[in-house]
Amino acid sequence: MIVKSKFKCKCCGINKIDYHVIELCKLIEYTVGFPLNVNSGYRCRKHNTAIGGAKNSQHLKGFAADLSGKDLSKLKEVCKNLWDHKEIGGYGIYRTFVHVDMGKHRTWKG
Repeated sequence: MIVKSKFKCKCCGINKIDYHVIELCKLIEYTVGFPLNVNSGYRCRKHNTAIGGAKNSQHLKGFAADLSGKDLSKLKEVCKNLWDHKEIGGYGIYRTFVHVDMGKHRTWKG
């Protein structure tokens, strides 16, 4: 179940996640029909640097989440559909998770 506490920074516990990201993740979770893991939500600059995150990452602004779940193919399909309909700004596809954010409309593979 998607709740705000799942989006806190892994190193310091600060949580500046934007409400719209939480609502987007709730919509994704409802649509896929299984619980999602929030691998990364808000990140402080120290944590973002430590994990090699992008210098201007949407995570730093509280506008992004990295998600995984039991059926990654379905999760990717749902996120791609939401991205196609411009419900998602940034959509990144990775081997074990998907990245969604509220930034400009773009996509990539990591």
